[in-house]
This record gives sequence, C-alpha cells and structure tokens, in this order.
Amino acid sequence: MVVANLIYWLPVWLCAVVLRQTIRLDQALQAGVLFGLVLIALAYGLAGDPAAWWAANLKTVFASLASEGGPDLSAQVAVLSRWMTAVASAGLVLGVLLSVLLGRWWQSLLYNPGGFGEEFRQLRLGLPTAVFAIVLLLMGFFWQGMAGRMAADGLMVVSVGLLLQGLAVVHALAYQRKRHVGWLVALYLLLLLAGLQVAPLLALLGLIDNLFRFRGQAAD
Repeated sequence: MVVANLIYWLPVWLCAVVLRQTIRLDQALQAGVLFGLVLIALAYGLAGDPAAWWAANLKTVFASLASEGGPDLSAQVAVLSRWMTAVASAGLVLGVLLSVLLGRWWQSLLYNPGGFGEEFRQLRLGLPTAVFAIVLLLMGFFWQGMAGRMAADGLMVVSVGLLLQGLAVVHALAYQRKRHVGWLVALYLLLLLAGLQVAPLLALLGLIDNLFRFRGQAAD
C-alpha cells in the first residue's frame, strides 16, 4: 500500500512543484508524461520483457478466477499481457494529470476565480511533444522487437497528454464560438461511453493543434 501510494502521489507532488516553479500548466503536464515514460523504461530495463511478467501473473489470476466458477479468460492472456505495461502507465499518468488539473482548479476558485478556465483553454504541450509522438508512432510501426514495443507503449503515455490538449481545444473553440455548455457535456458523455473510439480522436486533435495552432486561427 505504501509503495502504491508513493508511485501515485510522488509524481503528483513533482508536477505540483514544477507548476509552482514555472507557473505553467503545460510544463506540469509534460512532467507527468515524462514520469510515465520513465516508468516504461524502468519496466523494460528491469523485467526485460514486461509482457512475460504480466502473462505469468495474469495466468495465475485467471486460473484462480476460473476455479471459483468465473469465466475462462486464458485465451486473452497474450493480448492483455502485451498492452498491460502501456495501459497501467497511461492510466497512472492520466490520474496524475487529472489530479494536477483538479488542484489547479481548486486553487483558482480560492485566489483567481475563472482563471483556470482561461489557462486550460490555452493549454498546448508544444511542437516538440507532437514531433516526439510522431517519432514514437513511426518507431512502433516500423521497428520490430523490444524497441518497437517500447515506442508503442510510450506513445500511449504521450497520448494521454495530447488527449487533455484535445479537450482544451474543444473547450477553447466552444468558448470562442459561444457554444452552449451542452456541447461539452455531450462530449464528455461520449468519452465515457465510447472512450476507446473518442479518446484517440481527441489525442489526434491535440497533436494537430501543436502542428498548426488552429485555435489561434479560429480566434482571428
């Protein structure tokens, strides 16, 4: 329990320190993404092949579940074990970044009402993040072996930051065009109900915004 809390709250604290020192939300989120990438590098560096470690543990869990009358999920081990490192790291990073955003929002309520909304609508992780994501995409697609798997896992972590930027883009465009709040509510409902389809589109939107900065164009 202590280790689990340390893994979660340490990056939250580090992101908060970055935010305090730089007063820039983008750099705080970049710090959280970087932490996730470090976790993936450690997983591959320490385990060699994290998928094998996940497969062994998933087989044990699924066997115990089946012995108690649960469904037989053994056929899913190969697919799940391949992506568990990426999913676990990306899930952790998402929780960390949402905690940072929530803390920033609470702070704005106390000291700068309305300030968080303006800051979030301007969120942009920057061209280097977009280029790095594209490099990881190409590496994951063309490279074989451990390097390709690491790149694909890293891309999922970076996509978490781009997803939040995509949401910032939607908020900014809705604000600029004075759209009803119902548009944003519908978006979040879609994200909850069809996250596997909507989240990649939002991450792609965030990626494109780093390349072409069309939020500024929309405001002109």
